Amino acid sequence: MARRERLAKARRNAGHTQETLAVEIGVHVVTAQRWERGTLGIGPSRRPALAAALGISARELNRILDEDSADAPAEGPGEREPAPGGPRAWTAEAPRMLTDWEQAAYGYACFLPMLPPEGIVDDLAADFAELRRALDEAGADQARAGLLKVGAQMAAVMAIALVEAGGPPAAARWWRTARSMAASSGDVLLDAQICGRHALTMHGIGLLTLANRLADETADLVGDLPCAGLAEATAARAQILAHDDPAAARAELAALEALAPALPAELREEHLATWGWPDRRFLAARTAVLAELGDAGVVDELGVELKALDPGLVRDRAQAGLKLAWALVRAGRAEEGLKRAAEVIAELPPGQRTAPVVRLATRVFDALPAPARDLPLTQDLRDLIVTASVPACECRTPGHHPRHIPARA
Repeated sequence: MARRERLAKARRNAGHTQETLAVEIGVHVVTAQRWERGTLGIGPSRRPALAAALGISARELNRILDEDSADAPAEGPGEREPAPGGPRAWTAEAPRMLTDWEQAAYGYACFLPMLPPEGIVDDLAADFAELRRALDEAGADQARAGLLKVGAQMAAVMAIALVEAGGPPAAARWWRTARSMAASSGDVLLDAQICGRHALTMHGIGLLTLANRLADETADLVGDLPCAGLAEATAARAQILAHDDPAAARAELAALEALAPALPAELREEHLATWGWPDRRFLAARTAVLAELGDAGVVDELGVELKALDPGLVRDRAQAGLKLAWALVRAGRAEEGLKRAAEVIAELPPGQRTAPVVRLATRVFDALPAPARDLPLTQDLRDLIVTASVPACECRTPGHHPRHIPARA
């Protein structure tokens, strides 16, 4: 694809930088950059918001994009065919293109914890399709291995987003694709990282047997090697064991905390991307285990966790708030816990009321003693849970029609 010069000019005429345009539309700045470079298509769901941000009509935007496409060098019938002796080599373009893809994957990993998961699915699906085409053109060299790693990361982010948006069956296909691409890249640590996150994600929606199997599989891949995969699997196992084996859960939690200083510095210092393991993730795992165990001191620890969480991590803050509400209810402070839970859900934007958040809210409700079931706040919480429990395929975003969640990687 050719660089979209007319689109860039329209953006400048509207007084936007790429950064301010991305913020107004609600996409990552890398997405806006790639739109203008012509390396990423602009899906139908994004065009109304883009046109509004540029101060032009949808018809005018389509005309601009059509004219930019018409300027692209035409491909002859054979230009996309493999060169003699193998697929077309990237040669001098390989390092730049690989860096571009790595930045895109990192952008999605950073925005997953902050944006509504449904909001990144369309762009991610378009990018992944483009990546598939790039893989078709890459030879069996380092560039291909790098693209496979990027693809594995992007597929895993898609899987997590779909689970959170309420579509686990569709997510299963993306988990398989992520694992397959990681294995094909030869990166065992990446494979383990994805497998471990799969375990932790499945625990978050209550699929404990699957989560336990995946945690064991992760441990088989890396043994005792300090890495992200081992941290993910250990956190998952500690939370699973907390359901019925308190002593084993506390032992697993101690193992997770002992792992922290041994992890690579780049994992401990990564505060933006979903793959990082900064202090807040260890604290979140600890409070999840202690809340499940009914530990008396977890209320204070959850207060510390909430104060430490960045305001932009709205789902993390919601889950910490709901863990606190659950702990309060189980400690006999039902009305206080109910009020906290109702406030958390009511203040959370609809697109951020994900499956793990709803599950936690439901656990608060289920923990209520019989006398508390007649409180007005109980009905409020019940109504909020029902409203939030809309299947992903029926979700609406402002100004858009219901859309189908991609089910095929």
